[in-house]
Amino acid sequence: ANPELYVRLHVNERNLGIAGNYNRLVERALDAPWLQILDADDYPLDGYFEALEPALESDADVIVTSMRSSGVAVNAYVTAFERLMRAAGRASVPPQLQILGSATTRSALVYRVAKLRGRPFLEPAFDGSDIIHAAPFLERNLYCPEARLFYRIHENSTMSRQRDSGARYREYVAALAPVRRALHEADYVLRRKIAPLLRLR
Repeated sequence: ANPELYVRLHVNERNLGIAGNYNRLVERALDAPWLQILDADDYPLDGYFEALEPALESDADVIVTSMRSSGVAVNAYVTAFERLMRAAGRASVPPQLQILGSATTRSALVYRVAKLRGRPFLEPAFDGSDIIHAAPFLERNLYCPEARLFYRIHENSTMSRQRDSGARYREYVAALAPVRRALHEADYVLRRKIAPLLRLR
């Protein structure tokens, strides 16, 4: 048994919703410097925490780890992204790139708690809510592809993109600088195109 490892269980009196639970965790993080939120469809792969440990000494606002998934196409893309970043000698992900749901997932982001307290999570009722929330953190990020999380793609994670009109995300994108706006618009169209291909039958 590891004496430094412990589990604290919090039970809410009522259902707070996804974002409500995330934000309650931030409130209760107390003096913890970092916070990572794992959903039911995520889990760290072998060696994750050992690979992550050196990054915890950084002054970044968020550590961007990598992922593997139940989707062959996604894994191929993520692997190519990792190789490109290494070849370019990048220690951080360019903040104008939208990488959630492609090269990483929100659960693979490790947030600095002090920064989270000033920026609450949005309720994920629309496609792109995670991108909007994470964007400011990516201005000061550290890329740690050696730490990998498994993300299980399932029907709810892909079909939500088909049900949502995208109006709120397009409103956010319209206010961005031209280059970033073009990248986000292209990414949004691409994700809409490939979402049906990711459905697990």
